[in-house]
Amino acid sequence: MRTTEEVIAAKDREIQELKQLLEERRGRPATKIPEVSVIDQAINNDVIIREERERLKRLQEEWREKLRQAEVEISLERAKTTRQRAELEEQLQTAKAGLLDASDAADAAHQAESLAHGRWLARMGLTAADQEPGRHL
Repeated sequence: MRTTEEVIAAKDREIQELKQLLEERRGRPATKIPEVSVIDQAINNDVIIREERERLKRLQEEWREKLRQAEVEISLERAKTTRQRAELEEQLQTAKAGLLDASDAADAAHQAESLAHGRWLARMGLTAADQEPGRHL
């Protein structure tokens, strides 16, 4: 039993030490490991890496410009399509109006013909009932 108590006491001391170390680290700002800063400096000073970064920046700018041009082209195409659609709608309305006018003209001609026909019969002293077949026989 004494051994168990000693082991527990040792573990408690170890836990307290770890807690104390953790609290100390939380209070300090994070510092870079010296090897990491050396690696960063070596990468930033490497000519090939600098050239590759510059090339990537140029490519990014080229693609941004291409994207802007494509957006302008799409906008122009959309405007053109809208104008064409409006013209077609106007032509459709004109055609519908023309058909209605032609239909109205045909109806008017038919009515004028029937009126003229009726007047001719009236001049002869006949009525529409007199025109029935077999009535005069």
